[in-house]
Amino acid sequence: ASAFLGCKPTLGYLAVWWSYHTENGAQHAEQFHRDVDDWRFLKLFIYITDVGAQSGPHIYVANSSINEKLREIRRFDDAEVVALFGQNNVMQLTGHAGKAFLEDTFGIHKGQPVQLGNRLIFQAVYSMFQLYASDIMTVSQALLQKLRVLLLPVLLLRVRKPHW
Repeated sequence: ASAFLGCKPTLGYLAVWWSYHTENGAQHAEQFHRDVDDWRFLKLFIYITDVGAQSGPHIYVANSSINEKLREIRRFDDAEVVALFGQNNVMQLTGHAGKAFLEDTFGIHKGQPVQLGNRLIFQAVYSMFQLYASDIMTVSQALLQKLRVLLLPVLLLRVRKPHW
């Protein structure tokens, strides 16, 4: 994170949320978009539940963070994104509980709407500066410790022993 940000990262905020099937169609972050949390920032995502193609995988458009196409900050429809970037650049990230990925979410991305089951995902935002938002609480050390206790078993289940 330090190399990408060009400074010591600040933990901007933490979030955990459920996604589940709804008849209302794609909502908010389930449509392609760019995030603008800070001048430079990275997001760590960890699946807390298993995520398959039907349970709301994260979708990312390769190389879109450095591409000049669709730079305006708005929601983009799937056809528009595929037409400009090509289907081969639209990556679907599935995985078991504990799968983690670090992403520059200025790049175009979305959470695929859930068709079956549900998805629980954890997010940590690393930024250049402290981030402020009215609906985000300051994270206490006690809460961080509780998150470590909750997440550690999930992550350890996915660690494989080295083959020596």
